[in-house]
Amino acid sequence: MRTNMATQAEHRIHIDKYRAYYDEELTRHVGARPPEPFPGQTVTDYRIEALRSFKQSYLPQTHKLYGVNFRRTRASFRNDAAGLNAFLSTIEPQVLAACRTEAWNPLHVPKGELKQIEVFDQTGRLKMTEFVGQESSVKAMGRPGRRVASFWTEQGPISASGRYLR
Repeated sequence: MRTNMATQAEHRIHIDKYRAYYDEELTRHVGARPPEPFPGQTVTDYRIEALRSFKQSYLPQTHKLYGVNFRRTRASFRNDAAGLNAFLSTIEPQVLAACRTEAWNPLHVPKGELKQIEVFDQTGRLKMTEFVGQESSVKAMGRPGRRVASFWTEQGPISASGRYLR
């Protein structure tokens, strides 16, 4: 019979693998760090809580995956661990891809504001800061546009629509 300590150590090893996976999928693209595991937390519980955290942080409430209740899903698969793992393996890449997409969606940022996103290079060492918003930050630096009312030609003034003015 296995000891409780050996089981916890195995869970921690598998949790660390999922944390590395989440780092690869989210941290480099949107700067999201996976949550820290709780003492005694199982791998399945960690995956559920991590996906729930990512969903709440990056998906808008109108997104179809936002409606997935991960905690209730765990209860519905209570006696079917293989089914729950299959479900998580299916939905996990979808949630992570949606989080990457929605984090960069400028429509989720209020007008006049910019959202800061810290991304990492392929090595995971160099941190870069990028900004997302509905309007460019240099828009206000430009000169406002002017309406052309007419042109002066050798034949006299001509309106912008091409008619002679007299």
